[in-house]
Amino acid sequence: MNGYHFLQLDNAHRRIYNTLYEGVQQYKTTFDFGTETFADINLAYAALVKDNPQFFWLSGDSQCTVTKTNGRQTSLEYRATLYPGIHPGDIREMQTRLERMVRVLELMAGKLSDDFLKALFIHNAIVKETEYVSTAPNRYNAFGCLVEGKAVCAGYAAAYQLVLNRLGIVCMVVDGYDRAKGPSGAHSWNLVQLGSDYYYIDVTWDDPTVRGSKEGTLTHHYFGLTEEELLCTHVIDGGQNLPKARGTRYNYYQYYGMYLPRYSFEAVSEIAARQLQKKDAFSVKFATPQETRRAEHDLLDNNRVFRIPGMSGSCSYGVSKSGLVLTVTKK
Repeated sequence: MNGYHFLQLDNAHRRIYNTLYEGVQQYKTTFDFGTETFADINLAYAALVKDNPQFFWLSGDSQCTVTKTNGRQTSLEYRATLYPGIHPGDIREMQTRLERMVRVLELMAGKLSDDFLKALFIHNAIVKETEYVSTAPNRYNAFGCLVEGKAVCAGYAAAYQLVLNRLGIVCMVVDGYDRAKGPSGAHSWNLVQLGSDYYYIDVTWDDPTVRGSKEGTLTHHYFGLTEEELLCTHVIDGGQNLPKARGTRYNYYQYYGMYLPRYSFEAVSEIAARQLQKKDAFSVKFATPQETRRAEHDLLDNNRVFRIPGMSGSCSYGVSKSGLVLTVTKK
């Protein structure tokens, strides 16, 4: 399928995009153009890189040499820059290894019945098999995440986009930053189409290794967020021309009946009891941080949590960075 960013281009830029795409597929990094401008080629090239995480060897940077005759441009040599540390002679073998891993995940997820379950399966697989390592050599690309099992947020997001796109699910990488850290806290995550709506999914922030515990349990705090929910903790960089994320049906907590618009002890007790039949913890998502605080006060400050069937002894609890999800764990 054509990538989202390709579809945002006009016909002239699509032609440039296709020329670059055909060349990159043959592992070319140098392209000869005529009177096309560097700015126009760069616009198409940026869309190409955003749409195609399988081209992990491309850094996204470029250079050009312009030839002029009588003051007019007659040709332009466009040079795409390789990802730092990747040797041209290694690219084919690396891509073969990446494609092998993508195919395994594609086959496994392809057995599931709908796009929500496929997207959830790939989310969980990446979290379980990837360690957040800020010094890993291929930390920013899909190869580092899926093959080497070491990446940072850009690598997680690129890997997620690659596999979901292979499954026929529209998925793109979104750039921005951690609201708590400001612009210095650069961050990447994904925007995914499930059904007719779009949802934000941040695979990285659901990984326990990012929270400093290799033995921790993966979470789903950031699976299927609306834009309003995302903006509690994230800031989206401008100029990305993204569709609005307004869907709620495929939010993880809503899909599995763990969401409440308002706090109610009886409703929380029912949700918690179901989860406690299978594990020693329960989670509930609320519509606002204020409702989460109401739940925290009533359940934990007043010790009413021990009136929930399956809860006894002592417990610990935590609230997601968004302030929307309360998790209680039996000790």
